[in-house]
Formats: sequence, structure tokens, C-alpha cells
Amino acid sequence: MAYHAARGKPYLSVSWSDWRQTGAITRLCEARRNRVDEIFAALGLKTFSNSEGRYLLASVLASAQRGWVFPAFIDATAFAEQQPVLLTVNVTKESPQLQSLISQLPQWEYEQRQGQVFDISRLTALIDLDELKTLAPEFIQRIYALIFPDEFGSTSGQENALLQTITDTVIEVLKLEQVDTAQPLQNYGLDSITAMVLATRLEKRLGQPVKPRWLIDYATITALAAHLQTQEASV
Repeated sequence: MAYHAARGKPYLSVSWSDWRQTGAITRLCEARRNRVDEIFAALGLKTFSNSEGRYLLASVLASAQRGWVFPAFIDATAFAEQQPVLLTVNVTKESPQLQSLISQLPQWEYEQRQGQVFDISRLTALIDLDELKTLAPEFIQRIYALIFPDEFGSTSGQENALLQTITDTVIEVLKLEQVDTAQPLQNYGLDSITAMVLATRLEKRLGQPVKPRWLIDYATITALAAHLQTQEASV
């Protein structure tokens, strides 16, 4: 999705709410499935059966809609009541400078993995140290790792190789220029089909099982790498 959007090419990305009879929700116990139904109902949405899902998919494919699509059965009254909450949930309070820094982090990390030494002037050109302290801890850790790579953590060469293999494969399968290892893969257009392709390709390259559902359960490259490392150690 990101690849095509950046190039002005037409694309269709479908994001689903939960299918009642298929997918992640089926791994929950009945009580938790009912709780999911209650949460969806409060938002004006609902889970749906396979037949209802097929109807929604056929409707999407038959329409001229392109871009990002969220097919769903909506309770208009409940949805309208929740709309202000849904629209403000992702509002960011970071300054434009901080937002620019966050957007550039993946590129800086990629360059460092390629052997380039990070120039701290690229950081100080955007923000001062006082403003840096307002970032979330995960971003502060990532920036510290850029500045002091030899002092940060105890990641082994094997773990680095695993992380790099996953990163390269994600970029290849999802047709990206770069990827943030701390961002959910679904933000880059991962869906059920590309999850199967990605899992199969990773299995071949890593020589160990990779289940498609792990790409959802461990949604970021960093989390997936940590899980695969644990799986390999337990074999």
C-alpha cells in the first residue's frame, strides 16, 4: 500500500474487523469472543460470519473504490456517538521537529546496519536535548543506540543477523523502500495473503517454522525476531 501510494499508483487495501468464524478471534475462548462482540457493539460495529464476510468482499471488489477500505456492518446511531473518540484517538502532540525525527529514525537505523556511522549533527539539527526528553522511552532508546551503538544492549551477531533477514524479507515482500522495525507490519499493508507469503519466505531463509499468525501476534519486526529467537532456542 505504502509503495503504491508513494508512486501515485492505484491500489486497494482491505482492513477487516473480526470474522466470527475465521481468523484470530477463533483462538479465543467463548467468553472472550463474547467480550469482543460487546466492544465492537459499543463502537457501532459487529463481528460477522463467513457468509457475511464473503458478501462484504464481493461488494468491495464490485465497487470502483480504491485506496484503503474498511468493510463493516455499522450501527449508524452507535457509530455516530463514538465518532469523536475514534477521530481523536491517534492525534499526536509532537512538534513538527519531533515528528520529522521519528519519521527519519528508520532510515538512520538502516544506514547504521549498512555500516555507516551516525552523525549526531543530523539529530541536533532537528531538536535540542531538552525536547528529546519528551519522546517516548522506546524512541529515546533507539536514538541512544544510534549514538552509542557499542554500549547499547547485548544483542549478539546471531540476533542481528535474524533481525536483518526479517527486515530485508519484509521490505522485499511488501515492496517497501524501508521499514521501521518497531512499527506494526499491518501499518505497511500486511494482510492475510502477504502474511502467508512472508511466513513461507522466512521459513525458507531461516530454516525454521514461521506461522502466518505470528506476524499478527508479534506485530513488529523486533517482536517477531525475539519470538523466533525463543522458538529456535527451545528446539
